Amino acid sequence: MKHLVFILLFTAAAAHAAAPATDKERDSYSIGQDLASSVKQLEVDVDVNALVQGLRDSLEGKAPLMSAADLTRSRDRVQNSMLQNRKKKRDADAAKFGKSGQDFLAKNKAEKGVVTTASGLQYQVLTPATGAKPGPTSRVVFDYKATVAGGAEFDSSASRGKPATLGVSDGIKGWAEAFQLMSVGSTYRFAVPPQLAYGDQGLPGKVPPNATVIYEITLREIAK
Repeated sequence: MKHLVFILLFTAAAAHAAAPATDKERDSYSIGQDLASSVKQLEVDVDVNALVQGLRDSLEGKAPLMSAADLTRSRDRVQNSMLQNRKKKRDADAAKFGKSGQDFLAKNKAEKGVVTTASGLQYQVLTPATGAKPGPTSRVVFDYKATVAGGAEFDSSASRGKPATLGVSDGIKGWAEAFQLMSVGSTYRFAVPPQLAYGDQGLPGKVPPNATVIYEITLREIAK
């Protein structure tokens, strides 16, 4: 909540009905636009009029209309509400993506050429090869594309502009198993269940909790 006063700046810009005319007004308005998204991320119902009043009083150096104790209680209440709302959303996402991931894995398991290992990892050989295979302590150079099952791509070596280099056992659990199945030069598609990927925490901003992740990997070389 230390950032609350700054987050409230967007309401001050909103008080100007006309388009900003001076550099100061434009700068203030742009700050307000940027900070509006931060207010929304609080996921708390606010009274705009009271919010504006609190902002003005603070910026103008006026005494607060609430006691220090009341301000502390309000900040704690907002913080608790925000945490509860986020937990509800995370729990809902975990249930949603856990179910959709299970459905995907069940359907994918029946696809031609798909193999399911004892751990639950699923793979399909897209391009076979007869090169060397990495071990658990190897470092590998590879191209990859990552998507959430039933969703959008969230990462790729192409988007980073170069192949990735990683220790076989340094990534998610599913990768440690996946790389050791591959030969240099091969391309595999892996369906990685959540317990072998990012679990019930997910990867904030990219992978929802309990999501199954699809990786298409081309193993380029075993690094020296």
